[in-house]
Amino acid sequence: MTILMTIAIILLATIIISRLAWVAQKFSFSVSKFSYINSQFKYQLLLFGLTCFVLSIAFFLNRENFLTFFSIGDIDTPAREVRGWALEQANPGCLLE
Repeated sequence: MTILMTIAIILLATIIISRLAWVAQKFSFSVSKFSYINSQFKYQLLLFGLTCFVLSIAFFLNRENFLTFFSIGDIDTPAREVRGWALEQANPGCLLE
């Protein structure tokens, strides 16, 4: 049920994104004398608000999944060799070679 609600909210947010430019034109405040900058600022402000709203809904619907995905991880883990990416084994005694 939680997954279906999350998918529904994301689909709703996708539909709202397609309408944000129209909503942004309805605001009467301005931040610049250039209309393009004003419209982009309003659109980005609305997009930021929508993003914060969707992320907060996702957090409250499934905290464990959200915290796992956005966790910092183990920062102290040493690097290990990955042949496909040309990464070599970390040398803990030397920062620069």
